[in-house]
This record gives sequence, structure tokens and C-alpha cells, in this order.
Amino acid sequence: MIRFDPHSLERAACPRCQGKLAPARTCARAYLRCADCGRREEITDHVPELDDDFEEQMANLPLDRC
Repeated sequence: MIRFDPHSLERAACPRCQGKLAPARTCARAYLRCADCGRREEITDHVPELDDDFEEQMANLPLDRC
């Protein structure tokens, strides 16, 4: 059983400002968004920093309906 760890994204940082990245998604796309500057990052660019808990977090992230 995978348990969600809210600290699973601590190793991923925004390349522009080093702010914290948080998962976000629209109805068509999932991405990481910087909480400080709002930059959107592709999840695939941060795969080495993510772990199994990230998938659980994305599964429970509400959609931003288009």
C-alpha cells in the first residue's frame, strides 16, 4: 500500500526562483506549478526528484475543469 507523504516534492524546485513546486492539472494536462512565481514545469523534467508517493498525490488532485 502506498501512503501519501506530503513531503514527496521537497527535492523538486523551480529552476527560475528555486520556489516549491506543487502538482496541478487541467482537464487535459498535469504539470508542476511554482508556488512563488507561478511558472509551469513539465512533470517529466523532474522525474528523478519524484517518488512513488507522487503518483498517489496526482491521483487525488482535483481537476480544473475546462
